[in-house]
Amino acid sequence: GKVFTKWYGVDKVGGKKGWVWFEVYQGGHWKKFNKSWDGEVVGAWSGKGVKKVYTFTCWAGKFDNCGKKYRIY
Repeated sequence: GKVFTKWYGVDKVGGKKGWVWFEVYQGGHWKKFNKSWDGEVVGAWSGKGVKKVYTFTCWAGKFDNCGKKYRIY
């Protein structure tokens, strides 16, 4: 099957960016990728052969002040 994920980010404009991370188990391998934003953003991604998806958000830089990791698929 195919997994489609749509995400939203809201952060104060200026200062440090917000970062959303995704960890995806696809095709027998783990893949990790991220997206950053400043202000408001809507993003989406999709993939075939996805078995698991985890996500978490960092609010004070790419690796700082990160929240809990959640399994979303």
